[in-house]
Amino acid sequence: MKALAYWLVPALALAALAVGLAACATRVPPPTPTGPATRDPLAAWDRVLRTYVLDDGRIDFVGLRRDPPDLEAYVAWVATHGPRTTPELFPTDAARLAFYLNAYNALAMYQVVTTPHRPAQRVRFFLLTAVVLDGRRTSLYRLENAVVRPLGEPRVHFALNCM
Repeated sequence: MKALAYWLVPALALAALAVGLAACATRVPPPTPTGPATRDPLAAWDRVLRTYVLDDGRIDFVGLRRDPPDLEAYVAWVATHGPRTTPELFPTDAARLAFYLNAYNALAMYQVVTTPHRPAQRVRFFLLTAVVLDGRRTSLYRLENAVVRPLGEPRVHFALNCM
């Protein structure tokens, strides 16, 4: 009986911690975009990158916060499309990698402009905030470590961590 307590107590403590963290989790629902950006989400994402990513690589979050329809269109699209739900759109490893990298960066940008959470709040921003991708709820942490990194591209650290 004593041996049972040695693994049961830590397991119960871990379970309680998991329940507590889940209760603190934030969910960022995908937007319902309106306007012309809904016609072509890939063109909308291209406009976001060309307009709000500055020449030195920084992002104009203030401008993006004032004019979010293109970002909303792309985030809404990645919520319902991806290699799992629409595999015909992502026939190669390169296409899947590009999708996940773009989705990660768009979801991170969307979180910055729609929630009070900032990347400096690492646990809340990357782990405890749920996003919808390819028809499923996930987190940026899980997307990075369980989906993107296993694809084996050595440059993902730069593509993800430097948004």
